[in-house]
Amino acid sequence: MSWAANTGKGTMRGMEAPIELTGIYPINWKEYSKVDDTNSGTFMYFVNRISK
Repeated sequence: MSWAANTGKGTMRGMEAPIELTGIYPINWKEYSKVDDTNSGTFMYFVNRISK
């Protein structure tokens, strides 16, 4: 993954190198909030920790 061609130099300062993910990263989705009982009414999130 790398920055878009039009990304400003200040935005990517210190983070210019592309991110390369290898391996398996299981995703454990959690429910954040529910506005109604439909699938589209549930907001979900996940957090993945990736170390060097």
